[in-house]
Amino acid sequence: NNHDLVGIGDEITVVVPDKVVLNARAFLQGPYNASQTLMSDLLRQGNYIPLNEPYSANPSFQHSGSEQTTQTVLNVGGINAIVDWVLIELHSKNNATQVLGTRAALIQRDGDIVDVDGVSPVAFELPVDDYYVVVRHRNHLGIMTAQAETLDANTVVDFTNSASATWGNDACLNNSNKMLMWSGNSNANNEIIFQGASNDPNEVFFSVLTATNNTNGLPNYIHQGYFLGDVNMDGKVIYQGIDNDPNIVFFNVLSHPQNNAAINNFIIMEQLP
Repeated sequence: NNHDLVGIGDEITVVVPDKVVLNARAFLQGPYNASQTLMSDLLRQGNYIPLNEPYSANPSFQHSGSEQTTQTVLNVGGINAIVDWVLIELHSKNNATQVLGTRAALIQRDGDIVDVDGVSPVAFELPVDDYYVVVRHRNHLGIMTAQAETLDANTVVDFTNSASATWGNDACLNNSNKMLMWSGNSNANNEIIFQGASNDPNEVFFSVLTATNNTNGLPNYIHQGYFLGDVNMDGKVIYQGIDNDPNIVFFNVLSHPQNNAAINNFIIMEQLP
């Protein structure tokens, strides 16, 4: 602990620097495996996860960080293996729309969200206080705590727990009482659309069609790498065929708790203020 000791007469005061430490857990639906209650780390195994965070370069996210991890961190396997980068936002307890701090962090297979060293909780240069906690991801819908949470070393914000209240309605997908962030937001806006303007399968389609090595423009070409259209996060953008990504969008829209009429053009809205 980098505490400064300040001597005042015979008294010694310990000055603790202002820092919020966040212990949080979440599950991304795309790579989630219900039988294991873990996410898969296929992006890591394929060596696709970038060492530099991907959010600053994406205009859909308001982040200007330069967080960087190491290959050593990405080499770790098992339940603590890294699945991907996520973006954490802390919002004002007095105004849920006001973002006070952002950090890009790493999410492990068991849902733990850790700092760039792969083990520590995520630290913010903000005073210890109550904050609304938001977790966002490049192709999943973001989620936020229903109330401002007191963030200290003893608090764990567990978005995977069905008893943890989230902002809005049906912010997560309930899979056997494990709460998952909705997958399928392949154009990184604030909604999941199967049919209609700004629909997400389009992103998958054009990602495949315009892939450098898809010289014949085949819709069933498999585009490998780290791309938004890869909503199940297996390292492959697939538009047509087995394990195709639009299927996830389709079934999420069709089976959404609010889509009572099971219509194809229902829109799943991100539940953030």
